[in-house]
Formats: sequence, C-alpha cells, structure tokens
Amino acid sequence: MLSLKNIRNNIIFGLIGFSATGVQIVFLREFFEVFNGNELSLGIVLSAWLFWTAVGSYIFGKLIPKKFELIKLVIFLQILIAVGAPSTLIAIQLMSPFLKSTPAEMLGLLPMIISSFVLLLFFGIVSGGLFPTAVLLIKDQKRRTKAIGQVYLVESIGSAFVGLLLSLALINYYNNLTICIMVSIVNCVCAVFLTSNLSEKKFNLSIYLLSFIWIMGILLSYEIIQSTIQTYIWKNFRLVAKTQSHFGKYSLIQTGNSKTLYLNGTTLFTIPDQAGAEESVHFAMLQHPMPKDILLIGGGLNGSIDEILKHPSVEKIDYVETDARLVIFFEEQFPQHWQKLIDEFRIKIHITDARIYLKQNKNKYDVIILNQPDPQNIQLNRFFTVEFFRMVADRLNPSGIFSLQTTGSENYINNELAAYLGCVHHTLSEAFKDVIVYPGYIVHFFAGKDSLVLTNDYYVLVQRMNERNLKTQYLREYYLPFRLSRERIDYINDIILSQSTNRINYDFHPSAYYFNMILWSTQFSQQFTTFVKWIETINWKILSGIIIILLIIFISCFYKSTLQYQITGVLSVFCLGFTSLSTEILILLIFQILHGYVYHQLAILIAAFMAGISLGTYLSLRYSSPKLVLTLRQLLLTHLAIAVFTGLMPFFFKGLDNILNPYFHKLVLPIVFVFITLLAGGLGGYQFPLAGVVYHNQTKNDNMGILYSLDLWGAMTGALLLNSFVIPLFGIYITSFLLAGFNFFILLLVVIVLIKKNTNL
Repeated sequence: MLSLKNIRNNIIFGLIGFSATGVQIVFLREFFEVFNGNELSLGIVLSAWLFWTAVGSYIFGKLIPKKFELIKLVIFLQILIAVGAPSTLIAIQLMSPFLKSTPAEMLGLLPMIISSFVLLLFFGIVSGGLFPTAVLLIKDQKRRTKAIGQVYLVESIGSAFVGLLLSLALINYYNNLTICIMVSIVNCVCAVFLTSNLSEKKFNLSIYLLSFIWIMGILLSYEIIQSTIQTYIWKNFRLVAKTQSHFGKYSLIQTGNSKTLYLNGTTLFTIPDQAGAEESVHFAMLQHPMPKDILLIGGGLNGSIDEILKHPSVEKIDYVETDARLVIFFEEQFPQHWQKLIDEFRIKIHITDARIYLKQNKNKYDVIILNQPDPQNIQLNRFFTVEFFRMVADRLNPSGIFSLQTTGSENYINNELAAYLGCVHHTLSEAFKDVIVYPGYIVHFFAGKDSLVLTNDYYVLVQRMNERNLKTQYLREYYLPFRLSRERIDYINDIILSQSTNRINYDFHPSAYYFNMILWSTQFSQQFTTFVKWIETINWKILSGIIIILLIIFISCFYKSTLQYQITGVLSVFCLGFTSLSTEILILLIFQILHGYVYHQLAILIAAFMAGISLGTYLSLRYSSPKLVLTLRQLLLTHLAIAVFTGLMPFFFKGLDNILNPYFHKLVLPIVFVFITLLAGGLGGYQFPLAGVVYHNQTKNDNMGILYSLDLWGAMTGALLLNSFVIPLFGIYITSFLLAGFNFFILLLVVIVLIKKNTNL
C-alpha cells in the first residue's frame, strides 16, 4: 500500500514528464511554424532542449546541498516552470518578425541554432533540475539505481499521458498558448498541493499568493496577449483570417488588392496572381498536341485551373489537394472562386494525398502537372523523388507529359543551383525516357515516356497558342522567343548535364532536399556551404579505416582498464540517448516521407515513445536480477535487440509502403507507426536501469543527475548530427546502419566485461 509520501513523490515524478513533454511538443510545433515547416528544426530544437536539460540536471545534481529542504526546491522549480512555459512560448512567437522581414523568409541555419538555444535556456535548465531533485527525495528510501529507475519510470508515464492527451484532444481544439497556460496552471496547483507537507506558514502563503496572482493575471490578460502577439507578428500586413490543420497553421494576409495564403510561413498562393497561374500550366499544356485528360497536383486554387480550361480540347481535370481544411478555408474566404470550380462539370476535386491517389487510381492522363513549392523540407521532397516520378509515369498515356517547376535564375546559375537542378533532372531521367528543361527565374522540367513528344521549339508553342486561341496576359507570343532562345536553352542544359555528382533523389535518401538546403544556406552563410562541401570531399573509405583503427586501440585499452564497469555504464547510457532520440527522429521523418503530416502526429508519436520508455523501464525494474552477471547479459541482449531494430526499421517501413491498398495507408499504417515507436521507446526504457546498475557498480559518485545528463547529452548529439548532416548527406538507410553499429560496439564492450568477470571468477 502506498504511503502519502510515496503518493506525493509519484505526483512529482509524473509531473516532471507531464510538464516537460507537454511543453516540448508545443515548443516543437511552434518552432516548426516559425522555421517554415523545415524538419531540420526538429533536430535543432531538440538538441537545444536536451542540452539545457542536461546542464540543469547536472548542475542541480551536483550543487544541491545535502541538508537543503528538497520539497521546497521542488515547489520553487514548479512555480518557475509555470511561469516559464507560456513566457517562453510567447518569446518564440515574437521571434518570427524580429528575425524575418517577411513571413515567407527562410532563416539561415545559424539564426535557427542561436534562437533555439537562447530561447530554451531558462526552461531547459529548470526542467532538467527537477530530475535529480526528485531522485534525492527518495534517495534514503531505496538504492540509488532503483531511485533513478523509479523516477525515470513515473516521469515517462507522465510524458506518455500528456502526449496522448494532446494528440487525442487538446491540439485539435486549442492553440499552443492555451495549452501552455494549461500546463502552467497544473504546475501551480501541484505546487500548492505540495505545501501541505510543510508547516512553514510564510512560505506556504507566498506560494498561494504567487500561484493565484500568476493564474488570474494570465487568464485575465489572455485576449490582450493574443491580440498583441498577432498584431506584432503581422505588423506590416493585414491578417484576414487564420486556421489550423494536420499540416500546420494557415494565415491569409491581404496586401492592397491581393491576398496571400501562408502555411507555416511558406507561401502557397496569391489571389489574384495571373502571371503565376499562367506560368504554372500553359507551358505544360502547350507541350501536348491535344490535351484532354489532365491531373493537377496541388496549386489549383490560385487560378491555375481556370487557365487549364482555356485549352479547348480539355475534357476532364482531376485536381488533387491533400488538405481538406485548406479547401474548406478557401471556400470560406473565396466563395466566388469556389463556386466557379464546383460549377464546372469537367473538374473533379480529390481530397487525398497525391501519392495515395496515384497508387490507387488507374486513370491515364495526357498531362500531369505538379504544382508544389520547392523541396525545401521533407514534406515537399516526397513529391520530387524517383519513387513519386515512377508513380506519375505509370499514370501517363504513352504520349503523356509530366511537368514540374522550381526555383531558377534568369541569367546566371551558380554551382549550388546547378547541383540542385542537376539532381532534379537526373531523378526525372530515372523514371522517364525524355526530359527537357525551360530556363528562367522559374525553371520548368518536362518529362515523357516517348522521346518524340517533348519540344523546346517556341515556333511549335506559338502555333499551338494561336490554334487554341489562348487569351493570356503575360505568356504571350512575343515573350516565348526570348524565354526559349537557343542560347538560354543550351546554357541551362550544359550547366545541368555537366554536374559531376549525379545523385538521385530517393524517398529515404532526400538528395534534392539536401541540395536545396545548400542552395538556401548560401543566402545566409557561405561558411556553412563551404563546410558541407568539405564534408562531401572526405574520403570515407580512409576515414572509416582510421575510425576502425582507433576503435581497436580503444578496445585494447578498455580490456586492460580497471574502470570497465564505469566506462561501460557511461557509454551505454550515452548510446541509449543517442540511439533512442535518433530513432525517434527517423520515425518522424519516415512518417513525413510516407504521409506528410508529421506536424499533427508529433504528439501521438512522442506519446507512444514515452509510453514505451515507461513500459520498458517498468519491465527492467520488475525483472532485473540482483546478480551483476545476469544484468550484464540483459544489457548485452538489449543492445543486440536495439541494433537489429534500428538496422531493419527503414526496410520494414519501405516494404509496407509498397502495399497498394489505400485504406491500409490511411488507417493501418499510422497505427503501425505508433506501435513501432512504442517498441523503440520500450527498448530504450529497458536499457536505462541496466546501464545504471553497471555504472554504479564501480563508482561512488553521488551526483544523482549524471546518468540522466549522459542520456540527454547523447540524445542531443544524435539529434543535432543526424538531422543536420548525416540524414541529408547519407540518407535514412546508412543512418540506421550507423545507429546499429554504435550499439554493436557497446555490445562488444559488454562482452569484454563478461569475459573478464568470468575469468576472475
């Protein structure tokens, strides 16, 4: 039967996970929006979060005086969390106009890193300090390792609970600030509850007053805060309306007579935008001598569909739009435009993911137009991969045309842009027999299964314009001879085909995203571009040989060391953090690649991961053996299981993606992701107490936060390295093999410890 002290302690432990994970999810979503939906931000923000949490855990574990009244410190930290959560979120929201001149401006890598680390400093240190403080609350009741495991277990349960609560309810009905205020109130209430354990009236009264003043103040000023934030964010624009969906936040901004729709700060379309609408469809339509059946993937709400209908031969337009909320929002804000779409009998709108539509639909098309932004993130890169292009090729008639457009340059193409355009061209060439390019500030790629269909002869295009009696404002007969001059076409072809790196863009090796990231970074920091290019020049065979030699030397020294248990425990916990969070990021990215709405799934997947940690930690504590040899064997098998799991996971998901049933992708596969994430967390949770036992077998270190700090440092390192460099450079498969290799290395150390122990026995 639980005592009142145990109940109190468990509430504290659970609240650590509840507050940290709840706020982490909200912060991730907010940073994701500020950083234009770039998944690179996930690794950067998590790295900053984990860095400061590790610092807080170490500092508090090292500096807490032994005679300090710990319950008071816990109460004080909870008040700081209550104040810090909404305050930090407001600072993140206000950061956008401070760093960006326009909503659509993308931030460089350095501003992303600096802003993340600065803004998360306070909350991370305070949140990290709660863990060692909580461990010390029960230090005298149980052995240190059991204490750490118990806190880790109940904290994970709190994390899983808040993640589930957010995913199933809160994020669908409340904005990020409201959720942060809810977390703030919960911490204030808990702080007041914990004062019942104290007899000091002055201290208790001060906590009552602070909590009451803070809660009432933030509730009464909520509307003012919201209004002030929105006014500041859109200070140079008029915010007409906003809404939220699985894919992020939509904001409709009016400038003069035009309205622009943004998704997570990325421009989707502007109305009216006659030039953009004409540019996006007429080049593609004029490629075909008699286009009848058309498939438009995205970008049809800016007037592009109206332009397609100007071609008299068109009999049917299938328009695929991924987000139902976007269509509803468009209907609400542009009722006249919407009415024109639904009144036209030739138009059929499909609300589904384009990849699923191409898999399940058996229709054939004369022209397929991809009207999406550049692959500046993983969500968009999934429409520029060889797997997607092959789906498109299967849906084309023998003489069909596929068209896409992307960033270009009127006159000069630098090396970074050339590498990016070359990647797109080489990827298209893997799926189509013929590929041609039109130069300009927007570069158009056209691909066909028949090499006799495509043309870059402007005489042919002008003739077809006249035959179809096209009425256009910008794309006129006198413009085409300049746009498609022989010199300009030869120049862009020479630039693209002369690229030495013929990298193909795959789902699980996002090369176009990588080259687009390099192109984007040249606008902010040439040093970063130079650094990444230097990494590409490294001879990885030689480097691998050097690393293997160093590992052999390390293992030789380790075999002779008298601190084998301590070293194994430290490296095992570091490896745990590194592998666990890296695996979580891999799962999030794979989900984004296959489904595209990780913004919505962040909460449920993080909840599943934390639930797995809870279950794994519980099983480890429940079935761990008091014998060190058996603990070492369990640790060995756990690292083996993690290595196999991480190595095979991408192949497992890739195999499931090949299943053609659309209901499987819509209903079953998201559930599979949840269970795989649960398993990933479970393996990590099972390992942590085992590594703690091994570490404490050979150390008298009394710092309760050191193992937790090592776990967080490993996670931070994995998040920063993998998301920023390893995955863009080498892809998901090699990344998973590296994680597996790290765990095999730790496994080898455990084997050496077991051999030495058996020899000594």
